[in-house]
Amino acid sequence: MRYFPIAFAYIRDNFGRLFLLSVPLGVVLAFALNHLAFFDWLVNYQPADEASFSRVWSNTSWLVLDYWYILLGAAALFIIFGALAIGYIDKHMRLGIFELAKPPSRFIDCLIAICLITIVLVALLLVWQLLVASLLFLIETFLSAEFLVYIKAGVAGLMILILLYVISLFLFWVPTMLTSGYQANPALAYGLKAMRGRSFRILFNILIITLVVYGVNVGLHFALYYMEVNYAAVEIALKSIVYTFVVIYFIAFSFTAFYNATNKERVDLIDIRNLGYRI
Repeated sequence: MRYFPIAFAYIRDNFGRLFLLSVPLGVVLAFALNHLAFFDWLVNYQPADEASFSRVWSNTSWLVLDYWYILLGAAALFIIFGALAIGYIDKHMRLGIFELAKPPSRFIDCLIAICLITIVLVALLLVWQLLVASLLFLIETFLSAEFLVYIKAGVAGLMILILLYVISLFLFWVPTMLTSGYQANPALAYGLKAMRGRSFRILFNILIITLVVYGVNVGLHFALYYMEVNYAAVEIALKSIVYTFVVIYFIAFSFTAFYNATNKERVDLIDIRNLGYRI
């Protein structure tokens, strides 16, 4: 739990700037992700006459694959705005300077780093979705319908936990590339080594924030349904706000946890005005 107070202290002290950097990413994720698809399917589940893999796939996909052009555009925007966000935060922690009026340092390096992690995360989600859809299809094919919803919910919960664990292994990858100057493979190896003995604590922190986000989204989902408002437009707006806070937390968490795990000095914690800099 010690990573929570460190991350939240950084968010508290820099919330305004972090919020401005994260809003574009939150909007992009609101259009690109639909992680409540499986929840909707379970709530409205009706056993089909015949099991269909394509139906299971389309009903449980987190990525908006039906509109691939939106997904590609979202990925491009995520890379650009993500590079800006991590560039400013990296500069802040290394040099103690957080000025949005000036461009972040090493923007090309940040662009490469965020491009790599975006490709990896999208690939992970696609592979994970294939595994989940395959398991649910097999369950639907060979098991009776009496307890089908509960079995599917249990399988999906387990698979989400596995997905979060795999994602957590990449948490230090981007900070390592930016702070050490390592190429992708050595940076990944260094990040995994730094995470040794901490992976389950980090997973617990990620799991807690994931459960909170799920709870908030489910609550908004039902609230909008029962209020009978213009669902699509309002849902995108509210999801954008929720994802903005998710982005703020994950970026702050990855960098603060990395510096804590590797015992690197964070210059942003020093009053650098005494060193002649202006912040």
